[in-house]
Amino acid sequence: MSRPLRGCLLIALAWVSVQCTVDASAGSLPSEVPASDAGAVSSVDAANPASPSTDASDAEDASDTSRDSGTDSGSANETSTEDLGCGVTLAQEGAWVDLVESDARPAPRGVGGTVRPGTYVLTSAVDYSSNTGTQQLRETLVLVGSSTDGTYTTVRERRSSTGDLTDIPVHGRVGTWSAGPAESFHLTPTCPQDYIELTSYTATSTTLTLFDSFKPTRTYTRVH
Repeated sequence: MSRPLRGCLLIALAWVSVQCTVDASAGSLPSEVPASDAGAVSSVDAANPASPSTDASDAEDASDTSRDSGTDSGSANETSTEDLGCGVTLAQEGAWVDLVESDARPAPRGVGGTVRPGTYVLTSAVDYSSNTGTQQLRETLVLVGSSTDGTYTTVRERRSSTGDLTDIPVHGRVGTWSAGPAESFHLTPTCPQDYIELTSYTATSTTLTLFDSFKPTRTYTRVH
């Protein structure tokens, strides 16, 4: 091969080698965001921080629901810590009782018995008077003392009255009580100073019935 031709071949090989090296270097360069674009991305992130987790919001809603539930539960409690009149803060333990009208006149007479002091709730009410109408009654009666006399505290209320009957809001009463002679039972209020309830009675180990021809005859059940 002549010297000029050999020189041309060497130059051509050198040029191809340089091109391959440049292409290989260009292919290995990592892909990066230009500095100007990176700055723009950073400013967008700063202006739009991530929103709070939805889980935190759900937890707050659950907390609100729990508080509401606690309120409802508390509204259902029947105990009383307020003065219901005459310094009475007795809890109303009785349930509402429907008044039953009777055509019998007068009311039956009690047979007496041994009265057991304790806490009683109204469980039956029968009207032997000439009044007409419907009503619901609720009462808790506490007798303190011996089997023949002592003091009493009561919480009474009446609702849903029709006809001749009227509602009576919850109120407290205190006074003295006595049983006998001749199956008679006296409730003498000292606050408010009101009429004396004079009835006959029947007492068992668990109940006390006060018979009345002018007011509902009431049967109480001893709860403690």
